[in-house]
Amino acid sequence: MSHAAYGAEPGEVLGADLRGLEWWQVIVAAFMGGAVAYLLGRRWLWKPESTASQTLRESENKFHALADLSAAAIFIHRGQKFCYMNRAATIISGFSTEELLNMNFWDLVVPEWRELARERGLARLRGEETRERYELAIRCKDGGDRWIALTNQVIDYEGKAAVLGTFQDITEHRSTEEALRQRNEELEALNRRLRKVIDASKRMAVSSSVEELGRIAMDQFADMVGAEGGCLFIKRGDALVRVYSLDGDHVPAQIPLPLREHSVFGRVWETKTSILIEDIKARTDIDRSGWDGYFEQSVLSLPLLSDQGDVSGIIALHNKKLAPFTVQDRDLAMILGSLCCETMKSMEASAAMKTSESKYRDLVESANTIILRMNTKGEVTFINEYAQSFFGYSENEIIGQNVVGTIVPDHDRAGRDLAAMVADIVRYPDRYNPNENENMRRNGERVWVSWSNKPLQRPDGSFSELLCVGTDVTQRRLSEQLLRESEERYRSFFENTSEGIYRYETKKPIPISASVDEQFDLIMENVYLAECNDAMARMHGLSRAEEFIGVSLKQFSAEDPRNIKYVREFIQAGYRLDDFPTIITDAKGNAHHFINSLVGFVEDGYVVRAWGVQRDITDRIRNAEALRERDEMIRSLVETSRDWIWTVDVNGVHTFSNPAVESILGYKPEEIVGRSGTDLTHEEDRAIFEDQFPRWVAERRGWRNIMVRWKHKEGAWRFLESTAVPIVDSDGNLTGFRGVDRDVTDRRQLQEQLLQSQKMEAVGQLAGGIAHDFNNLLQAILGYTDLILEDLAPGDNHRSELEQVRLAAERASTLTRQLLTFSRRQVIQPVPVDLNELVAGLMKMLRRIIGEHIQLDIIPGHRLGTVHADVSQIEQVLLNLCVNARDAMPDGGRLTIETENVVVDHEFKVNHPWAKEGRYVLLSVTDTGCGMEKTVLEHVFEPFFTTKGEGEGTGLGLATVYGIVKHHDGMIHTYSEVGKGTTFKVYLPISQRAAVTIGDKVTGMAPGGTETILLAEDEEMILNLAARLLRDAGYTVLTASDGIEAMYMFDAHADAIDLALLDVVMPRMGGREVQKRIREKKPHVKFLFASGYSANAIHTNFVLAEDLQLIQKPYQRDALLRKVREVLDSA
Repeated sequence: MSHAAYGAEPGEVLGADLRGLEWWQVIVAAFMGGAVAYLLGRRWLWKPESTASQTLRESENKFHALADLSAAAIFIHRGQKFCYMNRAATIISGFSTEELLNMNFWDLVVPEWRELARERGLARLRGEETRERYELAIRCKDGGDRWIALTNQVIDYEGKAAVLGTFQDITEHRSTEEALRQRNEELEALNRRLRKVIDASKRMAVSSSVEELGRIAMDQFADMVGAEGGCLFIKRGDALVRVYSLDGDHVPAQIPLPLREHSVFGRVWETKTSILIEDIKARTDIDRSGWDGYFEQSVLSLPLLSDQGDVSGIIALHNKKLAPFTVQDRDLAMILGSLCCETMKSMEASAAMKTSESKYRDLVESANTIILRMNTKGEVTFINEYAQSFFGYSENEIIGQNVVGTIVPDHDRAGRDLAAMVADIVRYPDRYNPNENENMRRNGERVWVSWSNKPLQRPDGSFSELLCVGTDVTQRRLSEQLLRESEERYRSFFENTSEGIYRYETKKPIPISASVDEQFDLIMENVYLAECNDAMARMHGLSRAEEFIGVSLKQFSAEDPRNIKYVREFIQAGYRLDDFPTIITDAKGNAHHFINSLVGFVEDGYVVRAWGVQRDITDRIRNAEALRERDEMIRSLVETSRDWIWTVDVNGVHTFSNPAVESILGYKPEEIVGRSGTDLTHEEDRAIFEDQFPRWVAERRGWRNIMVRWKHKEGAWRFLESTAVPIVDSDGNLTGFRGVDRDVTDRRQLQEQLLQSQKMEAVGQLAGGIAHDFNNLLQAILGYTDLILEDLAPGDNHRSELEQVRLAAERASTLTRQLLTFSRRQVIQPVPVDLNELVAGLMKMLRRIIGEHIQLDIIPGHRLGTVHADVSQIEQVLLNLCVNARDAMPDGGRLTIETENVVVDHEFKVNHPWAKEGRYVLLSVTDTGCGMEKTVLEHVFEPFFTTKGEGEGTGLGLATVYGIVKHHDGMIHTYSEVGKGTTFKVYLPISQRAAVTIGDKVTGMAPGGTETILLAEDEEMILNLAARLLRDAGYTVLTASDGIEAMYMFDAHADAIDLALLDVVMPRMGGREVQKRIREKKPHVKFLFASGYSANAIHTNFVLAEDLQLIQKPYQRDALLRKVREVLDSA
């Protein structure tokens, strides 16, 4: 049995204990017959260094607990591929995110583990009990194998079962265990000599400095191994510094790094192992030049290693005698060196402790994350400043309080017992890492937080506290809920399919924890038809779906006992049942036979709805005996089918093809018959078929839904989904296969476009939310800066500094406008616009922007149509595209701007799937610059994506263009060739309205007035700022901090108020509701709304209603006064 079996080796410190004022340390002294023979102990009086060392370890445990929270690879796996993985997964495997998304988990696992991993994954998806954690090996992109510790569980992801898994790289850990086992075996022979360590340990333990420790250590080394000379060096900066030398000044005070490769110290440094030389003069491979020449005969040198395995120092012993040092001397010296390292670490621990504690404290207090600790009773023992602000409690109010009843409600809104959950987390923290649950703020507001829980241990290993790190995921949960409902409601083929599609809803949720009988009764009482398509209504003798909606399941199923039976089977199958028959009598009294597939949706343990597909098989049953008519019908279907229907013989040669092959591949049927399918398929797919086809023939079985790439007659590749069945003659012999290939090329393209659109929409929602919060802050910064600048004298020393503040705030405001524009959360005020007039008005500015080294050509379209657009935003589109073109032509070139009327018809849309049919004005911007590669084009409209150097661009220019065009219901397409140039084509829908003239920018001082204004704003800083700006302009201002207070103020001063300036979103009552109530009392009051961005604003799809006036935050003084004057002076 090896030493590693006992978890120790000679010289290793097994443990330490502080008792009273004495410090005890236990050391493994010797092994005998593979077992621990005896231990050594030493004690010394308690010293500050020992306590500092213990405190340092506790501080470092806290610090590392934070870093460990995101160390593991995390992934979601559904079906045959990954759906999501974090950055750690790409680091461990070496594959990029894109590569992993096209793989399944079993592709990563090495062959000898692959089948076991697959069986366990499928078993978990089936709900079977499997090991929660196990170790296996994966094959990385570089071809190397890594060991991982895998943990996974089944979750509901986008309405389907998926596996949420984590794994950690344990390769180094396994390698370390193996190395430790080998090392213990080698050290076993040294056990008899370890008693000599006792005296050395005691003497080194009482040393007060590194220099004194070096002197004691070297004296002990010389005494125990019989060395005549020696020296001790430690690493400080870029040199090895002498701590002590038995040879006096013959050894240099320091040796610069790096060391000579073939010197004694150089070999120890590079190999990190000891070196034992019997006769150095006989070693021609040793470089003895320089001071190394004082080594005369035998040499023993060993490294001092840090916890990370780096060389922190070197010890060298030498003797003039021939071969005085033995292997046992070397092993004993290594043990003494280990003790020397431990003592040095203890000395350095006190200095490191303050740095570590400061780092931990700064991280926790400055983190924009919820961080708290609670004890085993669930009482809060620590909470950082962000968490105090988030939950609304001060530190004094929350410390010592139980989380239940303060930040965790007793039950969430779904009835889940959160008090029991907290108690369970304390007992089994690993089961709740991570965990999402409902929390509450001091004001009672419910929020969702994603928690990572890490148990903290005392030095003796016992559990002390739980470290909880949380992230606010309230908005994400809301978005996920809305997305699920949207995806369930709107399916792409819902109204076009010939099959009946329907949705059942429940009047109240049905708990799946109830018995089958109870669930059956609740279903029959509460389930009703909430939605179906017209195809299903027609199946039941009705003309429209509206005539069918509202029918209860009880009415729907009660006619035939077999229908009731399938309701019970549906429950027992876990609310999923495929291909079950029902018999229904339609509204005209005709009986129909249907085949159904039904799947229920379970949320938080309750069935809330079910979607089903119904197919009428009545005609198939009635015509079962009419074989001739059925065959004729089949022939007709084959001839008219849009799918390619074919037959092949046992050699794979086509013997029949329907006409659909010509529309799919461009070949006439007679050109296909007589040819092997492998002649036209992609080489990768051909290899699969050549390998599998003989097996299909031998096993007399077909294939289903195999994706095959076929080459079109014109050269393009088409994706066909192939399904086939074997053909057997009357004698039972296999004669070939009959199959159907469906062209799914367009569907694949549409799926890719949908995924890109969803990604851009998600990023847009995030960007819009951030920009809204910044607008309120920038409003206060800009406003108060302007007020201070007005009060300063022209020559004041602080004026230039404040102008810099104002400039920075304006830049930030520009950035938030870009974010809002990209996310399509910017409120626009569209008017009819002539793009020719708009381009002409920007000519001077464009020439100034692009520079004289670029030729600008304008080609206006004839009788150009009018577009309904926001002038400033379309100008922004043109400016951004021109700036982008300018940057692509640093050495000069040609920039061409064209406008024309175009019609996008069905033929154009077939070849350009991104297009929508209609009449458009096309704005084209073409440059002769460097062009872009395909990989760049795929990301060109993504926010913060840029090919420019650091500090040269925000990555929002083209993202802003994309957002504006989409906000105007337009389209944008890019074509580029490297080295030739780029063209951006912007399609804006043509409007029937007459274009308006684009006026000049407003200049001059903003006017004031003497009217009375009711100002309502819930942000105190903005309320005070706006009130001061209006009063300074001569207005009488009445202020209110919310909608209710605004109504009180209006009731008290109704006759005097001329205008109400209202924030759109306020507590208790919003601005629009205030307007409604004031108009009921005084119809002639004028209104002006102020807003950044809100989903509940006063616009419709972010287009402002014509009868409303809006000023967007952050606004400047002149803009506010000018808008107020405009509204007051309006008719």
